[in-house]
Amino acid sequence: MTAENLKIGARGWRHPQWVGSYYPDDLPEEWQLTYYANDFRVVLIPVEYWESSTGYELDEWLEAVGDDFRFYLECPSFENDEEMQRFHDQCVEMGDLLGGIISAEDDNVDRLDLKCPVIRSPSFKTDDRCIGILNKALDDLRVVRVWLEEFDRSCETRQKIAFVTDANGNDVHIEAILKIRTLSEMMGL
Repeated sequence: MTAENLKIGARGWRHPQWVGSYYPDDLPEEWQLTYYANDFRVVLIPVEYWESSTGYELDEWLEAVGDDFRFYLECPSFENDEEMQRFHDQCVEMGDLLGGIISAEDDNVDRLDLKCPVIRSPSFKTDDRCIGILNKALDDLRVVRVWLEEFDRSCETRQKIAFVTDANGNDVHIEAILKIRTLSEMMGL
């Protein structure tokens, strides 16, 4: 295994408590994604980011990252065909930077006819990748180590991506994410 086999990322990059502890105090908010993308290669875009995104904002996201960066999207519940079409159009605009869509079993994302993988909960596996949501005991690195080992074993030869969030979907302190990434590197994942 190489260090590139497991990619660690966060659920979102807009976290007010990261200002001063990760983002420099004087970093403009619109530069936060670029700053984040210099340290990480993946991000899970929460539904609330995606639903509020304008086409202009999406263009800024795409320009803020390199070609090796990937966005994963939490799939929203579609109220109507217009919302589904808007989501579809935004996904198409993302092109190769769209790594996949994280979807609940009961939604109708299959009707979107997209070329990116749809990773369904609770398994979060496709033929070539395995997604994990690490969301508990983030302060106890022994528990995190066990989770990482089990995740690694369960994914076999697939590309592994772990997103760090808390059990309630709240913001996670950047220090926890950085420690988890360092631990995974020390483990050779």
